[in-house]
Amino acid sequence: MLTMPRSAAALLRQDSSKLNAEQLKEREENLARVEQQIEDARAGNAKCEGLTDAQLQLAPLALQAAKLGDADASRCYVSGIFLYTGGLLDHPEWLAQYRSSALPLAQAAIERGDWAMVAQLSNGYSGELFFAPLGQLLGNDPARGYRYLKLQRLGAREGSVPRLDDELAAATRELSLEQIAEGDAWAQEAYLRYFGGQPANSDPAGTNFCPN
Repeated sequence: MLTMPRSAAALLRQDSSKLNAEQLKEREENLARVEQQIEDARAGNAKCEGLTDAQLQLAPLALQAAKLGDADASRCYVSGIFLYTGGLLDHPEWLAQYRSSALPLAQAAIERGDWAMVAQLSNGYSGELFFAPLGQLLGNDPARGYRYLKLQRLGAREGSVPRLDDELAAATRELSLEQIAEGDAWAQEAYLRYFGGQPANSDPAGTNFCPN
């Protein structure tokens, strides 16, 4: 949210005299969206009034909330995004905590039937998040990536089926028949055990696993 005022200022400084009606409408919509994000950030900031800097360190707070079963905190912590929010150089122990805690938290979320975590691990194992803490923790593991991708497909809503089928077809090119069979069996068992054989209520939010 700290970048939002700068984004708004840049939009306001933009020369709008040569914009057509459609471009002007888009500019106004962008400004309204930024204004709402700033207002939301101010409202959230007010709830933290009086807290110390130590109390506002997000990585340990997210870990604590995730261990208590908060689904949003679990997704955000597993993604590793809170390691980017400041304080890491002064607290290298956060990396060790992340390394030891992220996967158990992810597994606990899967066992609670968290479809967003399924998508998160699918992306992580596939190498798509190689630049992020989760991608570096998991490494590029096509066989495990296929398992979670297959599980995604089993619980997919109609709109996601073509995309997931294409991704599965591409993923199988890197695997042996044995790996595919093992992945299919694992996904089917997980689908029945943890998700009751029921599809997702909504499509997972891509790679944005933290609430806005």
